[in-house]
Amino acid sequence: MAVVNQDFIAADGTSLDTFDSDWDFTTGADANTDIQSNRLELQEYTTVVAYHSGSSEQQAEIVLDPSATGTARRIGPAINVTSTEEGQYFYLDNDNGTYYTTITAYGGSVGWIGSVALPANTYAIANTLSLRLTETSNDGTDVTFSVFIDDNDEGSFVALAAPSVAGNDGIYSRRNDNDSPAVIQSFSSGSAVATNIFASTLSPATLVAVGEAANTGTLTATLSPATLSAAGNTANSGNVVTTLGPATLSATGNSANYGNLAVTLAPATLAAIGDVVNTGTLAVTLAPATLVATGNMKGLGTFSTVLAPATLVAANGAYSGSYTDLIVGEMTYSIQTDIVR
Repeated sequence: MAVVNQDFIAADGTSLDTFDSDWDFTTGADANTDIQSNRLELQEYTTVVAYHSGSSEQQAEIVLDPSATGTARRIGPAINVTSTEEGQYFYLDNDNGTYYTTITAYGGSVGWIGSVALPANTYAIANTLSLRLTETSNDGTDVTFSVFIDDNDEGSFVALAAPSVAGNDGIYSRRNDNDSPAVIQSFSSGSAVATNIFASTLSPATLVAVGEAANTGTLTATLSPATLSAAGNTANSGNVVTTLGPATLSATGNSANYGNLAVTLAPATLAAIGDVVNTGTLAVTLAPATLVATGNMKGLGTFSTVLAPATLVAANGAYSGSYTDLIVGEMTYSIQTDIVR
């Protein structure tokens, strides 16, 4: 069952069942109802007990409109109403011409349960008043309920050996001795419960826009490396589908490759950073001229040419190879030195 909240907004002359076909009657009939000026009227000189078949919240509230003539007495909310039983209900009963003075409750084994005096000079006949009845306990035999006027608790009643302990929420009106109809502004069986459904997921762009990377919906796309970089965060919470190139690593001043380093570093690059340790593939050898220019005869590559004797002499005769030209040259140099001496 569902909570029902209704204002009787309809064209004048609309009956209650025409307004909402879920309204049924225990006593009286649809012909005894009429909507006028967006107010539900229940016929004078008759009793009408109506219940909403879609609501069994064991709570009912009506808002009484000040009557132009007479009073709004003997009109009240009802619970546990069935097609044959009027359930439990209460209404404003006696008055002093200006204020209501008592309320009366019904719904026990013999109908009448009791009457309670109201605070003096509190509920004026000329005012709009709300009446609410709420079941507080039900053991399948006895029904206890509390009654409220304008949200003020005005007492609790027990319906002993109640003829009806289950049913629907509704309205009771006994206007048998009144020449004006009951006039009701609205009916409610409780507070509406929100049932909104969040039908869409939050996209990554939305999450980024709110500055929150925690995904409370369904993350349907991954964050690209470019997006991660733009956010100043290399921690990838999605799927990085590309690798970082050497150029990118170089630009960030970090040679640690977190992706796939697809190319090797050329010797020229190694020389430019002052490091001859080749972490890639050294594809060329260093020429002898380069070795001489650095003052270092030790070749780290392939020493593909020999040094002439003249070059070796100029370098103080240090030579690690064996050449016949060198032997002859040194013997000549020794003989000439001895003659001069």
